[in-house]
Amino acid sequence: MKIRVLCLAALTSCSGPAAKDSSPSRPAPDRSAAETEELSAEEAYARAVEASPEGQAAVYTAQSVAWFKQAAEKGHVESQTHLGYALAQGAGVQRNPQRAVHWLTSAAEQGDSRAAYNLATMIESGTGTRQDLELAARWYRTAAEGGQPEAAKRLGFLTLDTDPENAILALRGAAAGGDADAQYALGISALQGRGMARDPVLARAWLESAAEQGDARAEFQLGWIHATGNGVEQDHAEAARWYERAAQNGVPEAMYNLGVQYSKGQGVEADATLARTWIEQAAALGRPKAMESLARMLVRGDGAEPDRDGAAQWSYRAGLAYEERGEGPAARRCLERAALLFTGTNQERTLRMPELSAALERLP
Repeated sequence: MKIRVLCLAALTSCSGPAAKDSSPSRPAPDRSAAETEELSAEEAYARAVEASPEGQAAVYTAQSVAWFKQAAEKGHVESQTHLGYALAQGAGVQRNPQRAVHWLTSAAEQGDSRAAYNLATMIESGTGTRQDLELAARWYRTAAEGGQPEAAKRLGFLTLDTDPENAILALRGAAAGGDADAQYALGISALQGRGMARDPVLARAWLESAAEQGDARAEFQLGWIHATGNGVEQDHAEAARWYERAAQNGVPEAMYNLGVQYSKGQGVEADATLARTWIEQAAALGRPKAMESLARMLVRGDGAEPDRDGAAQWSYRAGLAYEERGEGPAARRCLERAALLFTGTNQERTLRMPELSAALERLP
C-alpha cells in the first residue's frame, strides 16, 4: 500500500529529499528482498527510488522504506533523511519518532539541510526527543544557512523573545517573499518596538500586507489601531471595517468590539440588533467579557425582548469563565449578579443556586 505523506517542511516538492535518477526500471522487489539481498548504498538507494510510486523518493511504500533503511545503515546521507522522515510520519513504516530523530540527526550532522530542518521541528515540539528550544534554534539556523527558507522563518519566530534583533532579520526575508505569518509578526514587533524601534506606520504597512492575504489576526490589529488612533488618526469607521473582516473570519475579540461599536454608534449607524448579534457570537465562543455584556443587554432588552433567565445564565457562565482565567473580582461580580437574577426564576434558581454558592465560596 502506498502512502502519500504531508510535508513536515516546505522543501523541494515535499519535505523529503528530491529523488535522483535511478537505474533502468525493473519490477519492484518485495520488502523481504531488501532484508536479504545486500547491495551497495547507492544501489540500495536506487532500488528505493524504483520502489516509490513514479520514482518519487518522497512518496513512501513499505518496499522503498526497507531499501532506504539498508542504504541508510551503509551511511547514505540522503537515505538517512528519507528514512527519518518516513519514521516521523509513519509513512510506509510504523511511526517511530525516536528512530526518526536518530536518522535525521545523522543526516543533519553530515550537512543535509532538509534533515536539519525536520530535526529542528521535532526538537522544538519535543517529538521523539526532549524539547530543547536552544538546540532547535541551532538546527533551524543550520537549515537556513543551507538554503531552506522555511527554516529562517521558524528561527525568527522561535527567537523573537530571546534574540529579537536577529529574529527580525530572519523574518524580514520571509515577509518580503509574501509570507503572511512573517508579515504579521513584523507588524506586531514594529507596534511594540520589539527587536526594532517602535514604528506604528511600518507596523500598519506590514499588518495591511498580511491582512490583504486574509490573515484574521492582522485584520483585528488594524481595527484596534484605527479604533485607538495608535500611529494613525483615530477612525472608528475604518476600525469597524477591519473588525468586521476579522469577525467574519472568526476572531471573537473582533466580534465583541464590532458589537460595542454598533451599540454606541461608533463609526457605524447604531443598531442594537447587530450589536447583540455580534456580542452573542463572541460570548458563544467563550469570551467572558462578551458573556457579561450580553447578560446586561438581555436584562435591558437591547435588540430584542428582555430575557431575565437568559441574562442569569450568561452572567453565571461569565463568572465561571472569569474564575477559570484567575480574574477573581470579575468572577465574583458576575456570579453575584447571576444570583440576583436567578432569584425571580424558580426553576433556574433550584438548579443553579447550589452551584453558584459553591463557586462564590471558591473565590478569595
